[in-house]
Amino acid sequence: MILTPAAPQRALPCSPSPHSMTENSDGSAAALHQPVRTWRAVIAALACAASFTPAAHAQDASYAISIQNHHFSPATVSVKAGQKIKLIVTNSGSKPAEFESAELNREKVIAGGSSAVIYVGPLEPGSYPFFDDFDPSNKGQIVAK
Repeated sequence: MILTPAAPQRALPCSPSPHSMTENSDGSAAALHQPVRTWRAVIAALACAASFTPAAHAQDASYAISIQNHHFSPATVSVKAGQKIKLIVTNSGSKPAEFESAELNREKVIAGGSSAVIYVGPLEPGSYPFFDDFDPSNKGQIVAK
């Protein structure tokens, strides 16, 4: 039987190495737990980021637009310029409709009997037309003042 030398063993990532040791106040050795500190920092950053996201959307002005009998109602929505807005578009019909606006850079298919939320802005003062791509005669506009 031939014996070969065993490969050197690596320390596990969580096990202390001479480079990750420090002294306690009483002089005893203590391991630094960098992976634990890193995860705590990541979790804290994620919790902080998550706390800001809902608040931003909660402050958006909300406007309802319905699609009934192939017409947007209201056909003109007046909004405050410089403010992000939340459009709640409800399709009351039985067939799908598509809210589309090149000026707003938005396009959303809305199934019959359902609603969609579309965020736009902040908008500069002006008029922003939109239409139903499945029925181009159905038009409306957002006017930012």
